[in-house]
Amino acid sequence: MTAIQLKNVTRGYGNSKVIENMNLSIKCGTINALVGSSGCGKTTMLKIVLGRLVPDCGEVRVFGLEPYSSALTVPGSIVGYAPQEIALYNDLTIGETIKFFATVHGMTKENYKKRKKEMVDLLELPPMSRVVGTLSGGQKRRVSLACALVHSPTLCVLDEPTVGLDPLLRASVINYLKMISESAGVTVLITTHYIEEAKVADNVFLMRNGKILEGGDPEDLIRKYQCDSLEDVFLQLCKSDNSQKNLLAENVVGGNSSNSKNIDMNHSEEIPLKNVNLRDSISSENQQYHNQETPEESVISKSRFSKILQTILVFIFHSWAISKRTLIQVLRNRLVLFMEIFLPAIVATIFFICIGGIPRSLPFCIVNHDLGLPPGFTPMNLGLEMVAKLEQSDILKIYYYNDTSQAIDMVKREKAWGVLEIPSTFTYASILRISDVSNQTLANQSKVHLTMDYTDFEVQAMIRATLQNAHQEVTGKYNISTETIYYEPAVYGSLDNKFLDFVAPGIIGIFTYAQCLCMVGLIFVIEKLSGSLDRLFAYNVSIVSIVLGTLLSRIFILILQACVLIVISIYAFEVPHNGSVFLLFLIIIVNGLAGMTLGTFISSVSNSESSAFHLALGCFFPTLFISGTLWPIKGIKFSWLYWIPYLAPSTYTTIAMRNVSLRGLPFSDPGVYQPFLILLAWVVGLFILSVISYQRRQRNWSLKFSNYLSKFNIIK
Repeated sequence: MTAIQLKNVTRGYGNSKVIENMNLSIKCGTINALVGSSGCGKTTMLKIVLGRLVPDCGEVRVFGLEPYSSALTVPGSIVGYAPQEIALYNDLTIGETIKFFATVHGMTKENYKKRKKEMVDLLELPPMSRVVGTLSGGQKRRVSLACALVHSPTLCVLDEPTVGLDPLLRASVINYLKMISESAGVTVLITTHYIEEAKVADNVFLMRNGKILEGGDPEDLIRKYQCDSLEDVFLQLCKSDNSQKNLLAENVVGGNSSNSKNIDMNHSEEIPLKNVNLRDSISSENQQYHNQETPEESVISKSRFSKILQTILVFIFHSWAISKRTLIQVLRNRLVLFMEIFLPAIVATIFFICIGGIPRSLPFCIVNHDLGLPPGFTPMNLGLEMVAKLEQSDILKIYYYNDTSQAIDMVKREKAWGVLEIPSTFTYASILRISDVSNQTLANQSKVHLTMDYTDFEVQAMIRATLQNAHQEVTGKYNISTETIYYEPAVYGSLDNKFLDFVAPGIIGIFTYAQCLCMVGLIFVIEKLSGSLDRLFAYNVSIVSIVLGTLLSRIFILILQACVLIVISIYAFEVPHNGSVFLLFLIIIVNGLAGMTLGTFISSVSNSESSAFHLALGCFFPTLFISGTLWPIKGIKFSWLYWIPYLAPSTYTTIAMRNVSLRGLPFSDPGVYQPFLILLAWVVGLFILSVISYQRRQRNWSLKFSNYLSKFNIIK
């Protein structure tokens, strides 16, 4: 039976073709080596075989099936894949790493222990308690090989597996591959740029510029081309390939298209390029695939329900394995764990300390010329009483001046925030105005004059409010107050509510959101760049399992974050909370999940850690400003932009948390359950978008999805 077959496969990136019209057939139970320089297309071909890349044209068969045409086998645990990158988890120990991959493959405990001992003896692995991040490059390569071979795969795909290994260990690995190939019928496909190393293979395929120049048994190739070594054969083929290209180029420039065919034919006669199992042999063997029984077709007794159930069980198993692995990684790094749990609370604490507090001891000048009532009246001086009220306030630190110009000069020199000038007729005119409200002269004589530095909005607003309160208290004492509004008991909140009470609910949500967004996005980008995701994809671990498993492990941290934030905000800083604490906790959790799923989506479209970081910042800061956290949404200058804040998940978090904290509304109120459900929809939507984005980025979505649907007769 043929293990791998490629027919007229072409794959390119942009306008350049990495692989062009490749034809290849590899039989089961053989060792096959792809030899070529870096960039010749070896790794691309392996990814096509594993289904990680879809060819632009041509057919690919692995054990008679297209990659991903079977949900559980091709690729899957029948494959042992060691990528060119180390693709390991630096936070895990060697034992935890091997056990993780054994769990992914569903190995029994007894089989795992047996195979682990074999791998330790074969590859001379360091102690199982060693953390992978502390190993040398060669040791990591050995651990990577152990992870690829531990589950006894039927097909071993190893991308430059012997790089960094000493000669004795390299020979041991090669001998082991030959042993399992001969005794267990395992098919081995390795890539290397060491030509002499490939001589131990049953078949060698010499690649250059995306094409297989020649293939076959190494000794046969040496005899055929009458060379002393395989390296000389490769050199001769490369020279021949160059001369052919030069002749073709000259022919094209000369415009003689009729001679083009003759050049190819003459070249074939002079040096016959024996692409192993060329098109004719591929066609004949391909016919066998339609006649032979595939692994999926052979299990006719299985019902459709059992297949779906098996798929679900594998999905759950994979999710659990990834969740457990991620949790171990989190718990291993205690400093990072501490920062993840307490960083939102620390930032919120700094915010609560620095923002929303009442300014105190603000320097302020008073020039009091008030003479009070003239002799013969009851002694009264409203100016002195007003100054006495201001002195009782912690907000102002009063400085007295007799000259208004000197006081104003203090403001100009930034020594004071303002000057209050009380005229000499303030008391007398205020009393007379009671019986003659319409007298404009009395109105002017009863006014105090305020000169201020208005550059600081919060400070000047606080000073003005303090002055107004003192004025109303003094005039109200003698029933000469001009206040015309009576404040009834508040429906929600109170007249004493501060700015901090307004922003606190949104701030609690936005800090959790930002933490989850950055951390999860960074985790996925690191795994993608290290090759870890490709390794899992090669074992048919779905992106849904990977994302779900990661999110499940992060919920543990999210719960701790929410608890610490609630305790600090409500009990340490006495942020008003009139509703259910559990409901507030639930909103924070869903809000954190929205941040995680957005981080996952960002990682799917990012090619580096820096790009993911900048995208995360680009999402966070606009969200902070437009979500109504710091300023009411209706404060947006242009009314036609009011719809934009509702595109941000944090807007709904802020709305729901304010309704619970400040208004004390239950979940049954539309002001709570509507934004909560919309936020939940954001979580589901971003999760789906992340999955689709990862699939499309790998250019596998249409192939996998259509085959999955056709498998269950959803489409024909």
